[in-house]
Amino acid sequence: MACKSVSHFDDEENRYYCQVTGDSCVYMFPDSARCARDYNEGLDAVHEDDEEGSDKA
Repeated sequence: MACKSVSHFDDEENRYYCQVTGDSCVYMFPDSARCARDYNEGLDAVHEDDEEGSDKA
């Protein structure tokens, strides 16, 4: 599993659940980098305020 935001796996639904959305993961195999790229969510997502803060030294 390559996702940092997985909260648990539901045996009855056979799905992983996300800590960020609180809902089931859209991917069969959770991937935080792909989620950040596709939806700009999760721990790997880059937000505008993060980009501005990185320019300050």
